[in-house]
Amino acid sequence: PDGKLIAFVSRRGEDETTQIYLISTSGGEAWRLTKVEFAYPMPTDYDPKDIWEVCKAHVAKYPTGVLAVCTAIWALAPLTGSWLATRLGAARHPAHGYVVGALLLAMAGMNMAMLPYPIWFPIVILVTFPLGTILGARLGRGRATGAGDLSRKDNAP
Repeated sequence: PDGKLIAFVSRRGEDETTQIYLISTSGGEAWRLTKVEFAYPMPTDYDPKDIWEVCKAHVAKYPTGVLAVCTAIWALAPLTGSWLATRLGAARHPAHGYVVGALLLAMAGMNMAMLPYPIWFPIVILVTFPLGTILGARLGRGRATGAGDLSRKDNAP
C-alpha cells in the first residue's frame, strides 16, 4: 500500500512450488514471503469428460492450510477492488466500490455453491467480503478536500 514493495509470484532456486516474493521498488534482491510446501495441483490422470467431478473431488480434499491461504487471498479481492473502483469512479463516490464488492461476493457465492467447501469457509467469506468492500470504498474516497481545492480531479469533463 505504501508503494515501497512489489509482490510477485515465482518459483526460484530450491522452491518446489510457486511462492510469493517481495522486492523493494528501489532495487535489490527479492526475498520469499511465503513457504508454502503443500502445493495442491490438480491430478493429471483423469478423463476430460469428467472434469467437473474431478474438480469437485479435488476441492473436497483441500487441506485446511490451503483453504486458509485461499480465504486470505479471497478477502483481498473486495478490499482492493472496491478501493480501486472508488478511486477511479466519478467524484470518488463509494457506490462504485460497493458495486464491485457486490459483484465479487456474487461470484464467490456461485463458486461456493458449486464446490464442496467446509462450512467455515463460506462463513468466513460472507463476513470478510462485505467488510473488505466497505473498508476499500472508505479508503478509496481518500481524505476530505475543500470545495476550493483544485488538486483533486473528479473525472469531470
